[in-house]
Amino acid sequence: MRMNIDLDEALLEEAMRHTGPMATRDLVHLALEEFVERRRGIDPRDVRGTVSFDPDYDSKALRGSTGDR
Repeated sequence: MRMNIDLDEALLEEAMRHTGPMATRDLVHLALEEFVERRRGIDPRDVRGTVSFDPDYDSKALRGSTGDR
């Protein structure tokens, strides 16, 4: 899609310092990709099976005795 947009020059220059020299078109494309990725968040289905649990973990033992309160 072709369009004309008015970009904040200072913001554009700062973004170029972070990414290195690239075409403005590529920088805007990168910014849109990162924006969408962050807004989309992590889908729990993507991490299924990647977390392992310690079978000896005892959360109650970490609390200490309950009679202290």
